[in-house]
Amino acid sequence: MHMSDALISPEVGITGIAIAAAVVAYHGFKLDKQEDMLQKLPLMGVMGAFVFVAQMINFAIPGTGSSGHIAGGLLLAVILGPSAAIIIISSILVIQALLFGDGGILALGTNIINMGIVPCFFIYPFVWKPIVAGNLSKKKVLIASCVSGMLAMTLGALGVVVETYVSGIAQIPFVNFVMLMIPIHVLIGLGEGLITSAVVWFALEQNMIHNAQLTQLTQRRISKSTMISALVGLMLPVIALTWFASSQPDGLEWSLEGSSAQLLEEQPATPVHEFTQSLQQSTTILPDYTFGGEAASETEEHIHYMSIAVIGSVIMVAVLSVISGGIYLRRRRQRLS
Repeated sequence: MHMSDALISPEVGITGIAIAAAVVAYHGFKLDKQEDMLQKLPLMGVMGAFVFVAQMINFAIPGTGSSGHIAGGLLLAVILGPSAAIIIISSILVIQALLFGDGGILALGTNIINMGIVPCFFIYPFVWKPIVAGNLSKKKVLIASCVSGMLAMTLGALGVVVETYVSGIAQIPFVNFVMLMIPIHVLIGLGEGLITSAVVWFALEQNMIHNAQLTQLTQRRISKSTMISALVGLMLPVIALTWFASSQPDGLEWSLEGSSAQLLEEQPATPVHEFTQSLQQSTTILPDYTFGGEAASETEEHIHYMSIAVIGSVIMVAVLSVISGGIYLRRRRQRLS
């Protein structure tokens, strides 16, 4: 569901960036003030790397010719809380846009809104938490995650439609676009819900999070054995699964093709679009998660994709470790002063 710059106008893009920047800045400050912040820091890098790689794994939607991947905002909010989640998902989207050419730079704000703000601050507190309140059974977690996943994806897809329509620079039959975008993302959201429930239950069983008095999820001090479990139980399987990622177009691409859309690439670009395109070309080092050329065989292509998943994981851990380290040092100075 990553929007490209070809879908949005400069006005919509800049407005989206301003809104996203304000939300991220506020919750960065809020995260620094949370009492359980120090317990969350070790997991931020691992969970950020996990979601980054999980977004590389498109799963096929049977009978449609389309595919989808998780957004990850809901999963991060459940395990780490909304404030940490929005920091992580925003970091992922920035890295994807700058280094991998995935999603536009002008569209960064709208992507953060659709894939981060919506699930973290609307779906998680008002849908997921009320459903599981008082009973964190596997059944409750599954129901809450599936319902929340479908709603988050649907609202995010609706956001894409509205932002594209308001921009008015891509010639897309509005009704056709809506009728394709919403149903396919409901199905993708179901997949996100199933994956979210599985990871949340794994996190509970591995003491990454625990239930306090069956009323809310709270953080427990993370031990070395728990971190090893997270790395082995989450990162190794998700990297291995990149081998089986579907090559079919994702829900947004499929909907654009099905609605006979004419994008900005076929029209004169604005100066803002030319600038962001030039900037992205200068920063992208692994375009479209490839090493820049065609692989000699399908096996080599899979190996390259898996290798890039590892590289991306390392980058995400490094970026989020710097962010976590800055928060930790600031908290330490406050305690010493």
